[in-house]
Amino acid sequence: MSTYTPILDRVRAAESLKDKTQFLTYLGNALSAAKKRVTPEEREELSAFAVSELEKVPALLDACENYRAKDEVYGLTDSLMNLMMFLYTNPAAVPPARMETVKAVMERYDRERFLECAIDEAFRDRRPDASDMERILCLVAPLKDEFHKGELWAGLIHYKDQVRQMPADAKEVLEKYAVSELHRYADGLRGGTIDKDGYGNLEYICDAALYIMPASPLGSELVRLLDCIFVLNDPTVSYYALDTLLEVGAPIADGPIVALAENPEFADLTYHALSRRGMADRFPEALRDPVYLAKSNMVRWLTYPTELGKAPDAIEFIGQTKKKGEVFHIFRYRSDSDNLDDELKGQWLIGWSGSEGGTFSNFDPLVEFEKKTPEKTVRYIRRKLL
Repeated sequence: MSTYTPILDRVRAAESLKDKTQFLTYLGNALSAAKKRVTPEEREELSAFAVSELEKVPALLDACENYRAKDEVYGLTDSLMNLMMFLYTNPAAVPPARMETVKAVMERYDRERFLECAIDEAFRDRRPDASDMERILCLVAPLKDEFHKGELWAGLIHYKDQVRQMPADAKEVLEKYAVSELHRYADGLRGGTIDKDGYGNLEYICDAALYIMPASPLGSELVRLLDCIFVLNDPTVSYYALDTLLEVGAPIADGPIVALAENPEFADLTYHALSRRGMADRFPEALRDPVYLAKSNMVRWLTYPTELGKAPDAIEFIGQTKKKGEVFHIFRYRSDSDNLDDELKGQWLIGWSGSEGGTFSNFDPLVEFEKKTPEKTVRYIRRKLL
C-alpha cells in the first residue's frame, strides 16, 4: 500500500461528486507539497485510478438532468485531468491505452462545454471584437438552461481585464444583451417565475455590467436599469448593483445604502465599498461600529458554501484581542447547517473576524475553551486558536 492508497480509497467511497472533487483537490495539494518524487509504482497506482474514474465520465454526463449537474461532472473531470498532468509532464509518456481514454473524455468535455470553450478562445491571448461577441451570443441565445446561460457572465467576469479593453462596438453588443436580460430577470422576480439559476445570473449581470459600460455610462439604459434593481429589495443583487453604480459615479439614493447597511451579511461589504470611494460618511453613522462590522464580516464568511453555507442562526460578540498587530473580534455562533457534524449542530461554536482578513472558524465548540470570565475565555482562545 502506498502513501496515497488511503486517499484514493476515500475518493472511491465518496457519496457525491462534490466530495470526490474535494478529496482529489486534497490529493493534488498533497502531491504538490511532497518533497520526494512520485515513484514509478505510485505513478502507476495514481494513473490507473485517474483513468478508471475518467472512464465513468461519459455515463455520468448522460445521467445529468441539467447543466448545473454537468458542471459538477466537469469539476471532477478537471481534478482528474490535473492529476494526470502532474503525473505526466510529457503527454507522450502516458501509456497509449490510457491516452485514448483521456482523449475521448476530453473530446466529449469540450463538445459539451462549447460556450465556455468559445469564450476562452475569444479572450485567450487576444482582444476580441464585436463579431466575436456576436458569435458568442449566437451560442447563448438558443439555450434554455439558465445555469448554462450564466456561463457567459461568469466568463466575462473571469476575463474582466480583457473585457475592459475591448473596443466600444464589442462592449455595445454585450451592453444591449445585458439590458434585455435585466428586463427579463427583473420581470421574472416580480412575477415569481425566476428560478435559482436565473436569480444567480441577475447577480452576475449586475457585477459584469461594470466591465461592459459605455464610455459615458451616466444616463445609459444599463445604469438606469441597475438603479431600478433596488426596488426588488434583494440584498445580494442590490449589493452588486450598488458596487457597479458607485464605480461609475452614478448618483445613488440613501435608501439602498441604508437597507444594505442594516443587513448582517452585507453591511461590512457595503461599508468598504463606500470607503474605497471616499464615501464612508454615507454609511449610517449609528452602524459604523467596529463590532457590528466585524460581526457582518463573520456572518458573510460563514455563508460560504465551504463553511456553513448559510448565515448562522445566532451570533454573539465575546470579546476583542490583538495578535501580531491584527485586531480580532471573537464571536460565538450556532447553526443547524448540514455542513456541520450532528454533534456540533445547535452548539455554540467559535469564530473570529480579523482586521487584516484573518476571518476564520474551525467549528470549535466554545465549551472546550470557555473559562470563568469572558476575558479569560478570549485570552485562552487567542493562545490556542489564533
